[in-house]
Amino acid sequence: MTRVKICGITNLDDAMYAVECGADALGFIAVAESPRYVGRFEGWEAIPFRVPPPITCVCVCRRVEEALPGFDTLQTYSLPPASRGPNRRLVLAVRIADAHSLDELQQTLQTEGRQQPAALLLDAYSPTAFGGTGERFDWSIAQEAIHRFTLPIILAGGLTPENVGEAILAVRPWMVDVASGVEAGPGRKDHAKVRAFCSAVAEANRILAEGTRQ
Repeated sequence: MTRVKICGITNLDDAMYAVECGADALGFIAVAESPRYVGRFEGWEAIPFRVPPPITCVCVCRRVEEALPGFDTLQTYSLPPASRGPNRRLVLAVRIADAHSLDELQQTLQTEGRQQPAALLLDAYSPTAFGGTGERFDWSIAQEAIHRFTLPIILAGGLTPENVGEAILAVRPWMVDVASGVEAGPGRKDHAKVRAFCSAVAEANRILAEGTRQ
C-alpha cells in the first residue's frame, strides 16, 4: 500500500485537514530560501504536538545541522557521519536528473562512515531549488531504483491529484510526496486538492489490491 506525505505544511488547519484526508506524514520545510519555510509563519511550532499518532512529522532540511528541534524524522540532502549516532531517522532526498543519478546515489550510500537512511525520496532535479518545483522526472528511473535499492522509495516531483494514481500504478512506491501539487499558494494548501490527492491514492491502492487478489 502506498502511503501519503503532504509537504510544505505551515499552519494547523492545513495539517489537521491533511490528516483527516488520510495523510500518513506531514513535511515542514526548514530551508530558509523556500517560500514554504516554516520560519515565515507564526505559530507553526505547536503543530507537531497537535498532530495525532501515528502520523509522522518530518523536518525537511539541506543538512542535519540545519534541522529544527523537536523532530524525530529528518529529510535531508546529505548523510551525516555515523559517529553522530542514529538518534533520528533519516530520509535521504535525491534530485534525479537522469539515470546516472542512481549511480551517484549508490556511491553515496556506499560511502564509509556515513549514517544510512531509512528511506530514499526521489525528486526532480532543479538547478535553482531543492524541491517543491512542481516538475516531474522520468518515472522509469524510479522503477529502476525500486529494483536496485532495498530501501523504501518515496516518489516526489510534479505529483498532482490528476497524475498520482498513474504514478502509483506505474512505480508502486512505498510513499508519494506532494507540496505544490495541492497548494492554493506557497505555504497554503487547497483543501479540495488535498482531498482529491488522497482519494486518488486510495483508489490506486484499491486497484492494486484487487489485482493482487485475482
